[in-house]
Amino acid sequence: MSKEMNQSVSKAMTLFEALLADGFKGKRLGEIAVAVEVSTTTAWRLLKTLEAHGWVVEVPVPGSKGMHWKVSSQLVTVAHAYQRDALRRIQGVQQEYRNVTGEELNHG
Repeated sequence: MSKEMNQSVSKAMTLFEALLADGFKGKRLGEIAVAVEVSTTTAWRLLKTLEAHGWVVEVPVPGSKGMHWKVSSQLVTVAHAYQRDALRRIQGVQQEYRNVTGEELNHG
């Protein structure tokens, strides 16, 4: 790990990526700790921090008394914001092409 990287942030991002690795099924605390190669206490602290910022949620496991962690819908908000920004940039390129050529840019 380079000197510029913050280890806690790096662990939190690795944990977040581990939650996404198998889709959006969610994982138990122990599974997450193993995937990230940290103690369950460290995994729990990271999860609680991400939860406080709205990035993960703890939900009941169907048919069980256990709980597991999942990525929250906050990811959808970010994805939609990214999509809107990408479309705005595409529209800018299309407009520039129209201005330069007088033609529409074909999509296909």
